[in-house]
Amino acid sequence: MHDVLIVGGGLAGLSAAVACRQHNLSTMLVSRRLGGSLLETPIIDTLPGVGAVFGPELAKKLAEQAASLGVESREAEIIEIRSGFTLFNVTDHSGEKHKAKVVIIACGRPAKMLEVMGEEEFLGKGITTNPITDYGQLKGGIVAVNGHDQRAAAVALWLANSCEKVHLISSSPRLNATPLANERLNRTLRIEQHLNTNIKQVIGSLSLESIMLDRGQQIKLSGLVLTQRGAPQLSFLKAPVQISDGIVVDSEMKTSHKGIFACGEVLSTKNAMAPEIIAQAWAAAESAYKFVRK
Repeated sequence: MHDVLIVGGGLAGLSAAVACRQHNLSTMLVSRRLGGSLLETPIIDTLPGVGAVFGPELAKKLAEQAASLGVESREAEIIEIRSGFTLFNVTDHSGEKHKAKVVIIACGRPAKMLEVMGEEEFLGKGITTNPITDYGQLKGGIVAVNGHDQRAAAVALWLANSCEKVHLISSSPRLNATPLANERLNRTLRIEQHLNTNIKQVIGSLSLESIMLDRGQQIKLSGLVLTQRGAPQLSFLKAPVQISDGIVVDSEMKTSHKGIFACGEVLSTKNAMAPEIIAQAWAAAESAYKFVRK
C-alpha cells in the first residue's frame, strides 16, 4: 500500500510525484506513457531558471528526479479506481491491484481530432499529433499547425526553424499564449496566421496534400500538426467526482470526493501553462499530505 497513487506521467503527474516525496509520502505513479504530452512538446520556455527546454528532455529529468527520490513508477493503464472505507482500490489493465490512502488524478487530455472528412485516412500519412516523432516528415515542407494555445505557438515557432512555411490555424481570434509568444509569431516571416478559422476538409490521395478552410481557401501542404486537447478520459474513475469538461477542484486541488485530488490539464480550468501546472501539482501534494497525516 502507498500513501499516494498518481494517475498520469506528464508534467503534472511527475511534478506531483516529486512534490509528494518532498512531503515524505510513499508514492506510486502509474501512466500509460511516462512523460505524457511532454513527449509531444518541442519547446517549453515559460519555466523560470530553466530557459527553453526540449519537452522529452524535461520529462527525462523529472522522471530521473522522481526515481531518485523513491517514487515507484509503472507504465500501465488504470481501468478502475474505487473508494473503499479507508483506502482507494486501483486496478490496472493487467489486472494488478494497488491500494492507496490518496489518489491524485493528473492524466491530462488526449489529442483532439478535427472530425472532418479525410482525417482518419491521413492520420500518420501527413497528419500527426506528435511533431517530434514525425519531424522527419515535416522538416523542409509547407506545414500547418492547428491549435489555440501556448503549445500551438511553440510548435509553430519550432517548425518555422526548419520548414519552408508554417500555417498556424486557430478557431480563436487570438492565441491563448504569452504576449511574448504572440509577438514572436507576428514577426516570424515563415509563419502565416489564420485566426477565427477552421479546417473543414483534408485532401489527398496516398498522403495529405492540402486542407480546405471554412473561408473557402485551399492550402497545399505536406504536413498537419494537431495540438488541441480533447475531453479527459475518466471512465476509470468510479468514485463520484464533479466533472464539467474536466475535473472540478478548489484552490487546494481538492475534488468533490474526499481523498481524491487533481492537477494539470485534466482540470476543468484547462489551458494552464507549465508554471501553473507545477504549482497545481505542489498544491495537490500538500493537500494529500494534510489528508494522510490528519
